[in-house]
Amino acid sequence: MKRTIIAIVVILALILFAIFIYWQQHKKGIIKNTIENAVSRGTDSLYFIHYDSSYIDEINGNASFFHVSLQSDSLQKQLLQFDTASSAVIFNILIDEVSITRTDNVHNRMNDPDALC
Repeated sequence: MKRTIIAIVVILALILFAIFIYWQQHKKGIIKNTIENAVSRGTDSLYFIHYDSSYIDEINGNASFFHVSLQSDSLQKQLLQFDTASSAVIFNILIDEVSITRTDNVHNRMNDPDALC
């Protein structure tokens, strides 16, 4: 009985460790794909976003994205020229750094007694 409990605890610890390692290796790619898909969906595929690098601190809820560009899709831009009901304004935006501080996460809520109410 005692060996079974120890074996289960060890297996769970190994699984948690594997999940942690996987997240550390793939978090930037997962976040990048999520941001790119959100911008594409939110603008009906008219714009796409790219950035060169990022710094993500999930403990404190901070993130920085460097050399961010928000550009229009040239094919969509051409299609809009033929659509008289659409807006004719297309933006290409370049930003050196976008910083996000203190995003709401579980860690922040656990340390804030007012957030638990």
